[in-house]
Amino acid sequence: MSKTVYIIDLWGRGGELYYHALTKEGYQMTFDNEWEYEDHWEFDDISSDRMKEVGFKDDSGYLYWCDGSPEFRCGLHVNADTCWFNVYETSLTKAQAEGTYVDEESDDFKKINKKEINAQELQCVWSQEELFQIDCDIKEFEEEWEDPKRPMTPLLGLLSYEKGSYGTYVIELEEELNPKRIVYTIGETEFGDFVDSWAYITKDNKVQHFDSALPPEGNHQGTSATLGFKLDEEKWGQQVPWDAVEIACKEGLDC
Repeated sequence: MSKTVYIIDLWGRGGELYYHALTKEGYQMTFDNEWEYEDHWEFDDISSDRMKEVGFKDDSGYLYWCDGSPEFRCGLHVNADTCWFNVYETSLTKAQAEGTYVDEESDDFKKINKKEINAQELQCVWSQEELFQIDCDIKEFEEEWEDPKRPMTPLLGLLSYEKGSYGTYVIELEEELNPKRIVYTIGETEFGDFVDSWAYITKDNKVQHFDSALPPEGNHQGTSATLGFKLDEEKWGQQVPWDAVEIACKEGLDC
């Protein structure tokens, strides 16, 4: 079979998510003024200057919203619970498809699923916990939770809720795509479980990855903030063990 190009046209709810690493003083200051920091668009200059002075762990001058500490999750993510999409076969080349939005009126696109596909109908093959959240001040945290063998970094998380288009993903296969064999991975956060990546399990149980093509175009719905702690061990930022996923498929994983 010759290669065929397929496109996922993704929709849903999620948000633009950034984390800031805080000093303990910055965490405590934020905790003490939770009512103020919940609506982070309304920070006044005094609060902003104070946060830059004692709040951020590094001195790189990150802004509250448009930047985040680069080693943590950042950018726009769709929530696994509210994610749906259609799959199209296209006559376009992969390079052409990566720069073209789906047009159902065009002969270049043929929808292959009969109804919209919800992410929850598919198999999640990997998830990881990213934030340890506890409603306490620094003193309580140190007494109850802090462990020298498992150090943690205080974090301020900011999410701008969005809904609408979450862009397109493209893949080229040597077999006919079966939507039931699309799988995904998630990151577990205090704002919800966000889809990290999409992949396809071929008939011979090999993993092929979708490539992100066109960017999301969601509409802003509100904002939210959270305080918590990053687990400074292997739970944050792990690479998805795709080799293990392939082995699991060969051993009978329903994907």
